[in-house]
Amino acid sequence: MENKFYSLLDVKSIDDEQRIIKGICTDTQADHVGDRIELTGIELTGATVPLLIQHDHNLPIGTVTDLQPTAKGLMMTAKLPTKVDSPELQSRIDTAYSEIKEGLRTGLSIGFIGLDWEYLADDTRLFTKIKLLEISVVTIGCNSRAGITEVKRLAQAQTPTAKRKAKS
Repeated sequence: MENKFYSLLDVKSIDDEQRIIKGICTDTQADHVGDRIELTGIELTGATVPLLIQHDHNLPIGTVTDLQPTAKGLMMTAKLPTKVDSPELQSRIDTAYSEIKEGLRTGLSIGFIGLDWEYLADDTRLFTKIKLLEISVVTIGCNSRAGITEVKRLAQAQTPTAKRKAKS
């Protein structure tokens, strides 16, 4: 059974040249459906974690390059390719990147397999061990405390950093 855990985006800057985005994938608090994840119990399924659109395994748009548990939550860095051979894939990536930049997709979500969990006294489910399958950029997230925190703009150094808070 694959589970999904959502979060919101906070875009601080945009890097049109490198297409690097950063965000909080999840945190340790309960989401809107009462699920929590213990960050120390996250296992990866392979060398790379794909970045998808709306959890659709047929719609990859990039690769997660770094994952770090922090006090704020699970921080991720991902890169969307700038040039690919397939016109269809290039269009999908360009569209997804534009949607992120414009704040039209304001959520992050993790897709995972729950390996071990327990129900707590407050009726929340605590996943103590999960296998992380993918991270997705989503339109509406379930965990309002997490999301994209940066979309860097290195190519336009004179342009001030854009900061936009996601709407809950």
